[in-house]
Amino acid sequence: MVFLLEDNTYLHLAFVTGHNSKKAMLKCVGYDVRLYERDERLIHTVIIYTADVKEKPNPLNIGTLTYDPNVLLMADYNGNNTFTELENKIKAGQELSDADILKFVLLPLMNHTLPPYELASSTIELAKTIPDPTKREACVAATFAFASKHLDETDREKLMGVIKVIICVSLKPI
Repeated sequence: MVFLLEDNTYLHLAFVTGHNSKKAMLKCVGYDVRLYERDERLIHTVIIYTADVKEKPNPLNIGTLTYDPNVLLMADYNGNNTFTELENKIKAGQELSDADILKFVLLPLMNHTLPPYELASSTIELAKTIPDPTKREACVAATFAFASKHLDETDREKLMGVIKVIICVSLKPI
């Protein structure tokens, strides 16, 4: 994902599962080079590794070019605590901040004790209790998008069923 920032530079977010860091780095540097070649804007790259990656990968060094993007290891984030914090905030009727929404979005990638399908399903169930419909829909969609990348086809279908139930329940006759 690439965002144009206020200072006219790009923020390139890459999400990586597994720990083939060399392949991930090559893919990202290639993308950054093509983006720079096209627009000649500075690029700030952040590679977000899922919880299965426990150590920061080494920078890519191919001689005259060294590629050392910012790295965010989701293994460093306790998904159990984050889920509980979000749940408590929603139950207390507190407004979710932008940082809270980001936590929701990244929750499926964090270190967690639940199996991936249960985590995704529980997160979607929690998201459907968010009073603000825009934030609710964003959290449901983002949770599904991120979680589905890590689920097998059977679990993706089950998760889609959870979302369909939410959609059907939220629709009201005219």
